[in-house]
Amino acid sequence: RAAVHLNSNNVDAILMAAELLANMKQYDLSAQAFSTVSSDNTAFQSAELGRAETLRKAGKSEAAIEVLEALSRSYPDMPRVFATAGDTYREADQLENARTAYTRALELYDDADPLKWFIHYARGITNHSLDDWPAAEVDFRAALTLNPDQPQVLNYLGYSMVERGINMEEALKMIETAVA
Repeated sequence: RAAVHLNSNNVDAILMAAELLANMKQYDLSAQAFSTVSSDNTAFQSAELGRAETLRKAGKSEAAIEVLEALSRSYPDMPRVFATAGDTYREADQLENARTAYTRALELYDDADPLKWFIHYARGITNHSLDDWPAAEVDFRAALTLNPDQPQVLNYLGYSMVERGINMEEALKMIETAVA
């Protein structure tokens, strides 16, 4: 913070201070620091994503959602904004909005992006929570296509199939692979 005090335009120092404050659970100070990055700075998107995450951690989901909605209007082609919005909506139990945000993120992510599997997984959890098992299973299997043997996905899908009493042999193999 001393570096920021000496040079208030030092965005690297601002972001570092904001992240350190968030790690120290000083969420209000962290959000305030993130908000000092100018909208014309190339780091603005990262700062706003950091601010939204900090607000979410502080239990201010609605404020985080406002930040992310504004960011999505300004940067409608940035998949990370929609993925983060999906996570925030899901945590706030706004599941339809979460599904919509994850769907938009999936449309925007390049097929080769290593994060795409996780968005399928998160949307699968959302669909499962919405009691839309067919859509959830499609997402979990898409996540496994992109990241085979991923233990979180295998475990979630395997146990979900056991709960439904379907594909029991496949479910057991998935759970065993996840454990291994």
